[in-house]
Amino acid sequence: MDINSLIDDYLHSGRGGGRMDRRVLRDSLAAWADRAEGQARLQLLNKLVLNYAAAERKLARLNLELSDKQQRLDQDLAAAGEIQRSLLPDRRMSLPGVVFAWRFMPWDKIGGDIFNLVPLDNHRIAAYMVDISGHGVPAALVAVSVSQLIHPRTGFITRTSGEDQSRMEAVRPSQVLERLDQEFPIERFDKTFSMVYLLLDIITGELEYCNAGHPPPLVIRNNGLLEPLDRGGTLVGLDGLIPFEDARITLEPGERIILLTDGVTEYENSERRQFGQERLVELIGSVRRRQLQEILDLIFQSLMDFSGGRPPLDDVSLFGIQFKDH
Repeated sequence: MDINSLIDDYLHSGRGGGRMDRRVLRDSLAAWADRAEGQARLQLLNKLVLNYAAAERKLARLNLELSDKQQRLDQDLAAAGEIQRSLLPDRRMSLPGVVFAWRFMPWDKIGGDIFNLVPLDNHRIAAYMVDISGHGVPAALVAVSVSQLIHPRTGFITRTSGEDQSRMEAVRPSQVLERLDQEFPIERFDKTFSMVYLLLDIITGELEYCNAGHPPPLVIRNNGLLEPLDRGGTLVGLDGLIPFEDARITLEPGERIILLTDGVTEYENSERRQFGQERLVELIGSVRRRQLQEILDLIFQSLMDFSGGRPPLDDVSLFGIQFKDH
């Protein structure tokens, strides 16, 4: 019923005394209706304000909880990153017959790259570099697992020789990779990894290696030539799809090996162009007479200059080994 019908009904009922002006009555009723509607709107507004304030308090509480959780996660990842770095070569380690240096920049706080230098006896060392597929925590966990196996105490890279249980001999690089291939099948971890494993006699300079689908390390010869270490097999985790093979070379005093992961050559600039193998080879050739650490630092700085400081899309690892001094 509209307001005019209410007025007619009121006047005809006699309650208006027959003398009330129709317009005045209509205005009075309209004002009353406006006040009632205003009260209802005010109550609704108050209710909305209270609900909004409660929602804001709840949102602030959730944001605080989320911030606390993110802070703890960041702290845990930072701690994990420190643990991972502790598994890289100890810069304080002194080995007769070799000099080593490295640079490492993970894609995030932790990475899927890992490398190290492992003394085996008084004349041999093992060295390796691993690049796990993927990024972040899953890749880092596999990387750490691999590094824990590649240690003389595990019996994974050394074994007793013949009847003399006190005499240890090094497991050949191809056999190390075969063992890893069995330990880390892709069905188990949903990961594969590339890897290069080296055995170096620090007295004679004889180097035995196997490359499992990894970017070839580059040997800087004293005459300026760069020799890639590209013999080996396929990625680890593919159940021996291609048999692993060993290869041998001999290093002369002063010659170096530069190991790297594909995060170096595939580093992109703002135009999505990659640093590339050709640029890397040219750069190493131009700085090959510098000290080993300086060579790696210059490569790293060239990556930063090339990318304009753009963050990497993959872990960046550089590891250099020099056989004796000139």
